[in-house]
Amino acid sequence: MVPTNLLVSPSRLAGLAWAGLGVVLAHSLTLPVVTLPGNAAWLRRFETPEIVPGRVLGQTFTMNRDGLTAIEFALVPVGPPSRDIDLTLLDVTDARNARAVRTTTIKVPALGDRRSFRFEFVPIADSRFRTYQFEVSGTDGRSGYALVAARGDAYAEGTLGFNGRARWADLIFQTDVSPPVASIWTTLWTRRGEPGRASGKLILALLGLNWVVVGFLLRASIGLAVAGRDPAVAPEQPSTRG
Repeated sequence: MVPTNLLVSPSRLAGLAWAGLGVVLAHSLTLPVVTLPGNAAWLRRFETPEIVPGRVLGQTFTMNRDGLTAIEFALVPVGPPSRDIDLTLLDVTDARNARAVRTTTIKVPALGDRRSFRFEFVPIADSRFRTYQFEVSGTDGRSGYALVAARGDAYAEGTLGFNGRARWADLIFQTDVSPPVASIWTTLWTRRGEPGRASGKLILALLGLNWVVVGFLLRASIGLAVAGRDPAVAPEQPSTRG
């Protein structure tokens, strides 16, 4: 038998579960209100061929916010750093009229053993609902680096491309916007009340109050259930003697 001093009461277990779920819910309020295009899949990762002249590695994606200002992507050294790498961002919303909107060149010797690079540029004010293609290519020799991708369709609204041909994979990448996407907490905290619309601070206060009430109700209901099963506190049965 398990020693009674090692047993945890149902009410305490419920309290721990309530507190743990509360932490999860509180953390969810710190998350952005919108998830920006990106792929951080861990499964089925692989390295692309080395970045060299004649190879164009790309990733398409559709933006869901204005102000696109950066693309961070994963890379891995596959040899001594050698030649520079060209980066190009194309607007391919109209596939027949694709146009380059941002370009830069990475000075490979300065990368060292970095495993990611953030391609930053002047924000694109009207990027929302636009489709882009991010391309990486070599200059005039071996770069000494490859990109990192994941097989499958982890990012459903775009795909990895190799020399213009779509592959069943996506680069490991993450987009960013300016100004940054606010968290749910910040969005509610700064939301002003208007006629017919509650302020964000009131909503947060009500959420907190409701969660406290849920805790009290949960504790009380479990206490009543335990009391009903405990013979020591159960009501006496009426006597059957005459």
